[in-house]
Amino acid sequence: MSAILNQIQIERNGHVISRSAVKGCVDVFLSLKRTEGSSVYKQLLEPAVLEESEIFYKEEGQKLLNSCDTPEYLRRVSLLHITLVYLINPSQAEARFESEESRTHHYLSTQTASPLQHILKNELLTAHLSSIISKPNSGLDAMIDALKLDDLKRLYRLYLMVPTGRPCLKEALKHSIGRRGKEINHASSGCGVDEMGSVEDNAGKTKTKERPNIASQTLALALQWVQDVLDLKDRFDLIWKEAFSSDRDLKSAIDTVCSHLFLVIHATLNTLILIGFRIIYQSQ
Repeated sequence: MSAILNQIQIERNGHVISRSAVKGCVDVFLSLKRTEGSSVYKQLLEPAVLEESEIFYKEEGQKLLNSCDTPEYLRRVSLLHITLVYLINPSQAEARFESEESRTHHYLSTQTASPLQHILKNELLTAHLSSIISKPNSGLDAMIDALKLDDLKRLYRLYLMVPTGRPCLKEALKHSIGRRGKEINHASSGCGVDEMGSVEDNAGKTKTKERPNIASQTLALALQWVQDVLDLKDRFDLIWKEAFSSDRDLKSAIDTVCSHLFLVIHATLNTLILIGFRIIYQSQ
């Protein structure tokens, strides 16, 4: 048992081992039966493998979190999940996955795949959901900004694998849309117009302009505001369709926040237009 566990650890660290030799030893454990009827593999070797795996993946998850940006972390975890039965070293996972169809030697029993996947999900996903999605310069917001649909698709697929994944993604989406809405509001309020026809610039100094020009500026500001929100809604609709597989639960979260933005902008647009008409009326 110690020799098998040692070989697994050696391969995880990136070194080549004799898989056929390990497979032969594992087969012996599978063929030996105890008085209770179950195999020695199930009663002795598998628990030891799972215990070692939990320790390894807990350390691996923290190491990847500290060294990788979000897209790279997701790629590593995705490939680890796909090739889990083979216990492939994560730094070489992509290259080994390409030749996975030609592999014929599995040195662990398939009955161990499910508990191993459970460990992988717990240690690489559940434990780090919030940290992964909120990483500065590479998390959800950055992927949305760059419209990285493949990475967003991988994020969605992996987060669905754990019970707390979808709720975490929903909250992050709502926060992202809300923040972007506030940024649109802030960008569109670079100049404030009062009902008396004065305009306050970004430095806080009050300037007087011709009322028709102010009305025109107010209307243009309102229209740009609406267009920015429509563009924001289009972006998230595209992401929802292409990356999130038209998930209805996520759609409700997106629509809830966007509907609030539309209500705010509708009310503000009416106010700005009313102010513009007053300025024009007073100038005549």
